Amino acid sequence: MKKIIFWLFFVYFLLFPLGQLIRIPPQSTEVSEVHFYLTDVAVATIVVFWFLGKWLSKSRFSFPPLAWPIFLFIVCCFWSLFYNSFLLSDREVVIAGLYLIRWVVYAGIYFVVYDLIYNSKLKISNFKLQIAKWLIISGTVSAILGLLQYIFIPDTRFLEKYGWDPHLYRLIGAFFDPGFLGLILVLTLILLILEIWPSKKNPFWKTIIKDKKKVFLIVISYVALALTYSRASYLSYLLSMAFISFFKKSPKFFLAVLFIFILTVFSLPRPEGEGVRLERESTIKYRIMNWQQSIFIFSKNPIFGVGFNAYRFAQRRYGFLNEEIWLFTHAGAGADSSLLLILATTGLVGFSSYLWLIKKILEIGDLKTIVSFLAILVHSTFVNSLLYPWIMAWMWILLGIGNSKEKRQL
Repeated sequence: MKKIIFWLFFVYFLLFPLGQLIRIPPQSTEVSEVHFYLTDVAVATIVVFWFLGKWLSKSRFSFPPLAWPIFLFIVCCFWSLFYNSFLLSDREVVIAGLYLIRWVVYAGIYFVVYDLIYNSKLKISNFKLQIAKWLIISGTVSAILGLLQYIFIPDTRFLEKYGWDPHLYRLIGAFFDPGFLGLILVLTLILLILEIWPSKKNPFWKTIIKDKKKVFLIVISYVALALTYSRASYLSYLLSMAFISFFKKSPKFFLAVLFIFILTVFSLPRPEGEGVRLERESTIKYRIMNWQQSIFIFSKNPIFGVGFNAYRFAQRRYGFLNEEIWLFTHAGAGADSSLLLILATTGLVGFSSYLWLIKKILEIGDLKTIVSFLAILVHSTFVNSLLYPWIMAWMWILLGIGNSKEKRQL
């Protein structure tokens, strides 16, 4: 069973860089409003096989450190949806419930990885190191696919008729979104830099000489990140590098990163199109309006929210979605701030439990995990990245391999 799970992880990482290209056609499901992907199937299969293996073998299971905050948040989410179910049709409850089930399944990845490393002592090519390499490879392949798209399909405005934002001369890759791809590239850069620079004793500039392959991967990922023109990703990158510099006690490293970044910004090509203008104001105004709408929805449902994740239906109910496209627009199911979305959908009760989860993550994580999670938190202020499936998987995997060995025996 362990070897099967190992190979299922391998399949997942093969599928990871393909992003939206592996979306299951909505016509093949009864709930076309929820977007399913082959990566969802792979993650669900991993969790189910692991659960069956534990159940059939009747082996002892140890709770990982984040178990109780995760369980509490899940309970709060189920309650918020049940509490609001009288405002929703049966179909809408099912659709909202599917988003919750997806969150539960992806959180299950954390239990699987933790169990394989700390309980089962998996020896297949040193699973802990192997899975970290797979993350880096998946992120780098995502960068390469993005660069190919930028070179051969720079104008992706034709995707607008399928519900996506129109982009011109921006790197969106197989994810069809520069913001989400940008964060994946930031997370890849964090892992690469910390892989090269494992010790405070040696300066970063001396350690990179020993690993030219990873330096090459850093250059590819950095160039791809720059061409996304995603300001949220830029900010996440700079702050994550500042965190690394702080933890490594190397201010020179951040000054060098900042200098290179400034040179990059002034060197970026500026062809036609609003998206490549870093000083653009239209998206800032839209984002502020989006935050205000989330706060308004929360103010009307402060205790238990509108139900996780019944946000699309709440937006329609309060008149924030166009009646013609409310059912299928990709912006309907989420807000531009993940924490505001959690606040609006689960209320103060669910939001408080999620804050406990965040607190525990920062307490038990290693350096890679903490810096990566802080990068996600920063990014999720402007884009709903905390609940994006690929980012959730990345986060839970890192938490599984990077938290402490503290366990609770059952």
